[in-house]
Amino acid sequence: MYKRKLFSVILVISLIIMAGCEKDPLATLTTTAVTEITSVSALSGGNVTVAEGATLSARGVCWGTTPKPVVGINVTNDGTTAGSFTSTLTGLISNTPYYVRAYATASGETYYGNEVTFTTAASTELISNGDFALPNNTTEYTPISLIPDWLTDDAAENS
Repeated sequence: MYKRKLFSVILVISLIIMAGCEKDPLATLTTTAVTEITSVSALSGGNVTVAEGATLSARGVCWGTTPKPVVGINVTNDGTTAGSFTSTLTGLISNTPYYVRAYATASGETYYGNEVTFTTAASTELISNGDFALPNNTTEYTPISLIPDWLTDDAAENS
């Protein structure tokens, strides 16, 4: 009876210890700071280290407007090798805060790097201080009305 209780206690303790152990990740990542920020795009990237024997099937960055983005719609795919990489984030909305994380998929499991944040630039006017005055030199620029056989919709209707 005493041996049975001792065996049960040892078994329970062993299970608790094994459940508390975490296996080492197959990939470790760092996310690089975001640079070249515009109102619609930015650059980031990361660095991936893969455990021996692991197969890397994807790497890149994912981003979103809420913390801890995961692989989904806003994602780049930057190859299948370990090491440093650069990613271009596109389709961003101006003057909006974003969260970015590097990711890597190794042996079927996705791992994430540290999260970095940035805010896109405010949009700029498409034309600033533009001058749309027509040229005054009629010898260099011929008005359409002086081109022979030129028909406008009005001229075509009246003929």
